Amino acid sequence: MAIREFTDSNGIRWVVWSTVPAFGSGLGSLEAGWLTFDSKIARRRLSPIPDAWSEASSSRLEDWCRSAATVRRTPPEGFPVHDNK
Repeated sequence: MAIREFTDSNGIRWVVWSTVPAFGSGLGSLEAGWLTFDSKIARRRLSPIPDAWSEASSSRLEDWCRSAATVRRTPPEGFPVHDNK
């Protein structure tokens, strides 16, 4: 898995990686995978994964980042499970 870093024109540092779920995971339009853009201020997802994204210029990565959808981060420990018994 390729991982890239770039700093956008606002001085925000982003880390970018691709995610491809297991076949048949039932994710609909995300089945083919997505790019995750992560910074201290936001996490974003772009689908489908652009061809040759790992060789793209920083300015192209920034363009894709701007067009990506903002998504909620999952806490490292996961979400709490509530027992309704």
